[in-house]
Parts: sequence; structure tokens; C-alpha cells
Amino acid sequence: MIFDYKKIFATKWVVWSLSVIALVLFMAVIFFSGMAVGAKHADFKNGYADRYEKMFLGRGANMMPGFGFDPREDIRSFGAVGKVVSIASSTIVVGDLNNVEKLISIDGQTIIKFGNDSLKLSDVKIGQNVAVFGAPSTDGSVTAKLIRVMPDDFNPQSKMMNATNSKRK
Repeated sequence: MIFDYKKIFATKWVVWSLSVIALVLFMAVIFFSGMAVGAKHADFKNGYADRYEKMFLGRGANMMPGFGFDPREDIRSFGAVGKVVSIASSTIVVGDLNNVEKLISIDGQTIIKFGNDSLKLSDVKIGQNVAVFGAPSTDGSVTAKLIRVMPDDFNPQSKMMNATNSKRK
């Protein structure tokens, strides 16, 4: 028996069936492409904490080995943002926006940075804006792991907390 393929593919039922199959395959390709893009996007967003050190300290930085630093934690219990009120040999006092002063202990492991430049405690001046990240102590102070000295035009009340925002109009 010889089949006449032209007649078979000319029927409305076969043409309609093949069209539906092609449409379903096309929709599946679009769906799974979107899933792949979404998965990449989610992986990028979820890896923010892992990339935090490289973004803010530079390539190959190891800000706090073994500390388990997670920037999503509440800054009030693990640090402070505000102006330096006083400086002693191994402590500084930082006043936040609510005029609450927080005692910050500094040890040999504390990193002090301005941009990508490393600083010493003696380079920090009273009145400078700083962001302190560390570990809470039993006495209520914070043992600093990282102190970020901010530019003079830093605005801690800015939602983006970006020093360059104050220059834009």
C-alpha cells in the first residue's frame, strides 16, 4: 500500500494538529528560557552577602575570616553609623542620628578603610562620619571588625547612603 503524503498533510486535522504541536513547543522554549534567566537573576541577588567584601573592600579582600559577617543583619546591634565623638587609644565613641552614643572597641584585627585606602586609628578624626561593623560585646560595646571612614559630604540620612548624592541636584 502506497501512502499519499500530500493528501495526508493537506487535511485540516493534520495541519491543525501540527500547528498546535509547534505552538506548544515554541511556548515551552520561551517558558524554559525565562526560567533559566530567572534562576540566574535569583542566584545573583542571593549571592550579595557573599560578594559584599569584594564590592566594598576590593578584589581578593577577606574582611572578616571566620566571623560570619552578614551585612543583612541589623547595624544597630552589630555596629554604628554616625559621627566620631571621641577617640581613645583602643576605643572610639560614635554618635548616631538619634544622638545615641555607642562605644566601639578597636583591636589588632580591626580594619580601618577610606575608599580602598587602609588607615590607622590615628588617621581618624573627631567629627568624621564612619560606618562601623563588628560584633557585640557583653558590656554593650561593639568590637569593630571594619570601620569605614566616609567622605566629608556623606549624608547618613540619605536613603541610598551614597556620598555623591549630596552633590546631585
